[in-house]
Amino acid sequence: MKTSHIMQAYLGEYPGSRSDSDKKFIRAVQSFIDQNDKESELIIVSDGCEVTHKLYYKYFKNEERVKYVYVDKDTPNMYEGEQKYYRGLPRQVGRSLVTEEITTYMDSDDFLLPNAVESIKKAWKSYQQHDIVVLYNS
Repeated sequence: MKTSHIMQAYLGEYPGSRSDSDKKFIRAVQSFIDQNDKESELIIVSDGCEVTHKLYYKYFKNEERVKYVYVDKDTPNMYEGEQKYYRGLPRQVGRSLVTEEITTYMDSDDFLLPNAVESIKKAWKSYQQHDIVVLYNS
């Protein structure tokens, strides 16, 4: 049983954006690479951000398990409305590239704790009759 992890990544500045987005992106991808599970894949979908593009090629282009796709910000149907809210196109692009049985999503400022992928697989095996399994610590 393998997992696909989709990360939609826009690292550009915008009102209310997080600080140190480049460092958090690197931390997020590295947390995937550092997992004990070496059969899963990470699909990074850059939604029109050159910063994401440059960081991927600088640090992660040689990682076999990390796939990358760039969706140009001028792609038709990328945005909705005057304030340019994303319509979900980058996430749909990521879903089209999934090759594994389990799909998860992570943000570019998230990170996976050690053995997180193994925990996801274990939970999935225990609850196979469900479509969604959510893990959390209380």
